Amino acid sequence: MESTFDLTQGTPYSQRKFPAYSVSKKLKWVAEDASWINGQFSETLDNQFYHEKANPEEYLNIRPVFRLIDLEKKQTTYRAMADFSYAKDIEKIDYLVSVDEENAGSHTYAAVFQPVNQTWQADISISDYKRAGRYQLHIAVTHSDGSFEEIEFGEFVVARPRIQTTLDTSRTDKGQFDVLIEVDSPSDVEKLEVPVWTKDDKSDTKKYQAVRQDAANYKVRVDYEDFKFQNGAYKTEAFFTGQNGLTAHSLGDSAEINLTSPKRLRVLQDSTLYKNRQLNQGANQLQRNSMVRIVGVVYNDEQKIFKTNKGYISAENLAYSEKIDDVRYVVHRGNSKVAPENSIPAFEQANTWGVETDVQLTSDKHWVVLHDDYVDRMTNGSGAVSQMTLAQIRSLRIDSGTNVGSYSPNHLIVPTLEEFLMIMQNKQAIPLIDIKAQNVTADDFDRLTNLIGQYGFADSGTVISFNYLQLQEVKRRLPNIRVQLLSEELDEQIIADVHRLGSNAGLDVRYENIQSKVDLVAAAQSQGLQVNAWTVPKREWGKAEALGVDFITAKTSPKSF
Repeated sequence: MESTFDLTQGTPYSQRKFPAYSVSKKLKWVAEDASWINGQFSETLDNQFYHEKANPEEYLNIRPVFRLIDLEKKQTTYRAMADFSYAKDIEKIDYLVSVDEENAGSHTYAAVFQPVNQTWQADISISDYKRAGRYQLHIAVTHSDGSFEEIEFGEFVVARPRIQTTLDTSRTDKGQFDVLIEVDSPSDVEKLEVPVWTKDDKSDTKKYQAVRQDAANYKVRVDYEDFKFQNGAYKTEAFFTGQNGLTAHSLGDSAEINLTSPKRLRVLQDSTLYKNRQLNQGANQLQRNSMVRIVGVVYNDEQKIFKTNKGYISAENLAYSEKIDDVRYVVHRGNSKVAPENSIPAFEQANTWGVETDVQLTSDKHWVVLHDDYVDRMTNGSGAVSQMTLAQIRSLRIDSGTNVGSYSPNHLIVPTLEEFLMIMQNKQAIPLIDIKAQNVTADDFDRLTNLIGQYGFADSGTVISFNYLQLQEVKRRLPNIRVQLLSEELDEQIIADVHRLGSNAGLDVRYENIQSKVDLVAAAQSQGLQVNAWTVPKREWGKAEALGVDFITAKTSPKSF
């Protein structure tokens, strides 16, 4: 720092007044203090106040000496120091600070006398202002006789912090991305917060605290597990707050995450589940062929981990079978909880993925919807369906079943297969057609499969039957349709027989007889067969799902999807 001591030797300073010319702005840059100081009073405090090799108490400066220091060189706290040892009548000293000559947020700091170095000191905290810009200081001296003097002391500049964000999307295939923040600020970081959201209204915003990587760079890793495995565009921004209270903002880019994961997992070996993603807390055992529901797939570095409804399990060295589809619910004979079974109101009020019904053949070869071989139980008529024409069947009315009195007679006719398929088409539900008719001819199968194809279910529909040969006939005509053999039991022979039906084949087994045969369920599925459990009461749905079946035909109160 340039010395001005020789310019002032012998100058006749008053003990009460600043020199007249000192009020003009003659500021001097002091590099080691990172500030400007009034050039008339810019001696250093360490070796210019006193002569070397002398007792400091024997020598007094003959004029004021100022110093303005950026403590720690971080534009966070500045120390103002003034030596008035030449004057013996000072009562009080204040430092008056404003920003950008506008007196914006101006503050007055009362100086404290430090006997050790004979100076009046005050620390100026930039957090009192939280502003960037040019800070100007004046010193106000109050003498013991009440007189008052004010003069320019010095000034300094606080820089505006800046941050810049970029995204590293190299791990979006693992449900992760990094927000990288470069910080340009003399002040240390008090807080660096990164909000992330996927919804337009930002209602799912999560706030992350950035982690320092080096002197100027910070990082946040975003994991889609934090957003319940939401796919889509992830938007980001960053907010910086320095220890001096100044802030900065950066609107970041967006990252796209689109991952698919299995809905369920069949674990084919004894395995361990953990409560935490690090796989080191609360181990539980999973037995071979257990079925667990998959919430999402996560990664610890490169380690793939399934998050299940029961905990976390590592995919490494694990034998498993993925199921892309969740368990699907089928309502038995329509929603018979609110309307008579196999009626138009029951079909219209079904709210499941699939709707099961039964079909019979009239004497004039029309397919109609009725479970029993006889009309007696459900209608006001009597006789075998196979001995009645379509016109005779349509003249009857359903007079039995849930809430039968709540519906118009016009809605309680025995439906045709066409009417059932039309309702399924309108509801975008999957029909499961149980063939109850016997002695079905090739022409009958032609009419049946043509109707299924006519309503768009040649690939997506399902035909079920206790009669293996009937399923073969359907498959010959509709090779892509799903067929299921109804069975009271499940064994290896039935699995082998159904496997010969080809693609999209499966078993429809009574629930009571499948509960203890999870190994056979897994064996059937390992051969590409789908397994349906019928008919399952509501209280048993959870147990049926745990078996790992593909479909559940619900007895009552079907589950909505």
